Formats: sequence, structure tokens, C-alpha cells
Amino acid sequence: MKVKIEKFRPPSGPPQCHQCQLFGHTMKACQMNFRSIAAPTCANCKGSHPANYRGCPAYKSIKERLVKLKEAAEQASGIPNVQPPPVNSATFSTLISTSHESTYAS
Repeated sequence: MKVKIEKFRPPSGPPQCHQCQLFGHTMKACQMNFRSIAAPTCANCKGSHPANYRGCPAYKSIKERLVKLKEAAEQASGIPNVQPPPVNSATFSTLISTSHESTYAS
């Protein structure tokens, strides 16, 4: 027996409810009535194609908005280009020998 393991590929488009066939939510969160995927008109745009058709204008519009939101989130989470402070390479003995502070011991 052979099992092929593949890397997880997240869904490329918006979620689609399997109960009402609308994009943007899943069946767990749906309060609407059941609608067959084979209905004569699309539940999203009222076009003459199935509701899961990836060429649907509603699907394309939602997917485009998701891409823009993802790009904006990636830009907003970017760390600004800040230079770190310079590293002091002096050793302890160099610091002591150049120090002119008087102490209680002297």
C-alpha cells in the first residue's frame, strides 16, 4: 500500500456555502434555505451557470477583493527598514584604561 503525501494548498478563492451556494461564508454559519448547486440560475449573480462556476462575475469580483486585501495586509505588516544601532567593539580593558572617573577606592 502506498500513500502519497502532498503539501497543503489553501483554497484559492472565497469560501462558498454548500447550503445556499453563496460566496463569503460556509455551511456552518449559514441561516438560509438549501439551494441546489444544479439550480438553473446562479445564486450569486443570477446568471445561467451553476453557482460554483469559477467564471461567475460575482466569484471574480470577490476573489479580486480578497487579493487586494491580502496585498494590503502584507504591506501593512512589513517591518520598516530601521538601521540597528552601531555595535561598540571596545573591550572591557580598553574601557577601564580610558575611564577617568574617580572611585571611592582611589
